[in-house]
Amino acid sequence: MDGHHGRASKADDRPQFKSTEFKEFCDRYRVKHDPSSPYHHRSNGYAEAAVKSIQTIVKKLGVKDVDSEEFKRALLEYRNTPRKDGLSPSERVFGRQLRSLLPCLPRQFHFRKGFRKVLLNADRRSEMLKAEAKTRYDAHAKPLAKLDYGDIVRVQHQHTKKWDLVAQVVEIWPRLRSYLVRTECGRLYRRNRQYLRRYNEPVSEDKAGNDNKEQESTEQSKSAPVRRSGRSKKKPVRFGDA
Repeated sequence: MDGHHGRASKADDRPQFKSTEFKEFCDRYRVKHDPSSPYHHRSNGYAEAAVKSIQTIVKKLGVKDVDSEEFKRALLEYRNTPRKDGLSPSERVFGRQLRSLLPCLPRQFHFRKGFRKVLLNADRRSEMLKAEAKTRYDAHAKPLAKLDYGDIVRVQHQHTKKWDLVAQVVEIWPRLRSYLVRTECGRLYRRNRQYLRRYNEPVSEDKAGNDNKEQESTEQSKSAPVRRSGRSKKKPVRFGDA
């Protein structure tokens, strides 16, 4: 995140992003920090995609030193590479390509005429791509019910994958997908809605025994044969039979 070229920050919820210095930096440059939920990598897709791209560059170069000349050249070409919307990162920031070692026409280093229109078209193309991706994802997904303040929930443990933590919702984040919950011992957790379930009170043994007895009696009544009445039947006298 660059405070000179951006006004939004997307990152995970690590301790360095909770520090007083970072909060003062965001307030000074009017940057809106939008952290993702811990252990939920899909909500931090921008950062994860950037890390994956840099890891691919390092793997192809075969160098481990990110301060090497080879890595800096590769990073420069990465910034000049157009994305699916038709613009490269350098064109979005500066309106032109950055000078690199690859041969190209001199006019590519000048600011584009009518760049605002080009940028708007690229933004529309990017929104269309996002809408298509959302449509494909929603075809196999279902929305989860929202939680309210004070709701008792079960929290999935991220290592054991068991739903053995009981907590209460104390804060709801603006996107309504991340919740701050407090456990019985007072510990706070921030989790995505996917890892929270509404708490259902366990059934007591007495109640369970009564329910089992009622169920058995119902099954016995259903399985018992139907008894016929022993009364004698009289044929009804109908009009015209007399």
